[in-house]
Amino acid sequence: MVAATPEQVWRVLTDLERAPQVRSNLRELEPVTGLAYRVGCQWRETRVTLGRPKRHLMRVAEIQQPWRTVVTGTTDGVDHVTTTDLTRHARGTRLALTLGVRHADATPAQRLLWWLLRPVCVRVARTMLATEIADIGAEAERAGR
Repeated sequence: MVAATPEQVWRVLTDLERAPQVRSNLRELEPVTGLAYRVGCQWRETRVTLGRPKRHLMRVAEIQQPWRTVVTGTTDGVDHVTTTDLTRHARGTRLALTLGVRHADATPAQRLLWWLLRPVCVRVARTMLATEIADIGAEAERAGR
């Protein structure tokens, strides 16, 4: 639960210019189509995963301001979809992030490896999403004071 309005959380969530200062696992953000957060907006970002920087191409696929946004991306042939949902509550805003991952061209060996590593990957993804929620929430609360 974030002690801020959905509008305050939305402003932090969609502020691409300040994202590297707000989100602790985001090291760099390079606009491809500008910094205006709208459907079709694209950027390259560098995130740290398991201590290693990884470059991602991201694209805003859906916006329902200030309640929901969907961002898609591709990294090393792996497609991912991050859905962010905001819900107003008496104590503030519930901020929920969901991550979906798909490797369309995976070989049978890669599929087996993914299946074997799935528990580790799920733990890493949950930790990253929890950090993202905490970072965005803290910034929205600071901005709302």
